[in-house]
Amino acid sequence: MPHRFVEAGPARCLNGKKWNRKLRTFSVYTGLMPQPALRQPLTDDEIEELGNFLLDANHGNAMTIDELDGFFCALICGPEVVPPSEYMPVVWRGQTELSGIFASVEEANHFLSSMMRLWNTIAGTLAEGEPYKPLIFDEDLDGVASATRWAVGFQQGMALRADAWAPLIRDQKASILLMPFLELAGDDGPVPGTVPVEIPEVMREMLLFGLMAGIPAIYDYMRVGLRPTRKKAAKKKSAKKKPVAKPAGSRLKAAETKAASSRKPAVKKPKRPL
Repeated sequence: MPHRFVEAGPARCLNGKKWNRKLRTFSVYTGLMPQPALRQPLTDDEIEELGNFLLDANHGNAMTIDELDGFFCALICGPEVVPPSEYMPVVWRGQTELSGIFASVEEANHFLSSMMRLWNTIAGTLAEGEPYKPLIFDEDLDGVASATRWAVGFQQGMALRADAWAPLIRDQKASILLMPFLELAGDDGPVPGTVPVEIPEVMREMLLFGLMAGIPAIYDYMRVGLRPTRKKAAKKKSAKKKPVAKPAGSRLKAAETKAASSRKPAVKKPKRPL
């Protein structure tokens, strides 16, 4: 029976891994791999191993490692949670059966765990307020720069929840954060196999700097800019004017003054003549 990406109740599951909805991270609940291990960043050798696997996966039609990094980054930054059952087929370009991707269950567990560690590294870094360094390499692949593939992956992540990203795009000030992503991806957008117009080296360096600065800024905007935080809501509530209670003594004195002013002055009757 082919393995599929599935959802189980409120917890999203992927081949024995539990999805933490609040933190947007994966953890193991079947004992396939110790939980702390999924929080460990990939080593350079493991990144190279995963990259080589993705180049051959699904007959060479899967995302590349840099494209996957950008794709995951958009999903983590995004305002809505996208379940693995929806986004993982995008990684494999439509393939939903794991038997069409992996040669064995062991191979599936190994590389899916590597992908989850990559996800958790991005999610953990951004959640802690630290800058995330994207997986962008110096080498081009089939004439397409690594930064372009990363930005194309980011755009594909945005496309899964286009309506939810619309407020950022419409925001006149904040939408400038997306400019480096769009410029690096090219005018044609995320079209696999197309080669965008070449960007001059100096301009590319500036765009890369803007991209790296934009990742945490977009992450923060999606959490603060779109939804008021509890502190903001509490401050708004307390801003409403409440009647100030006066001390008991002052209230009594005010009542006496009011009562005295309301009394009519006594009218003296004229004396009768004798």
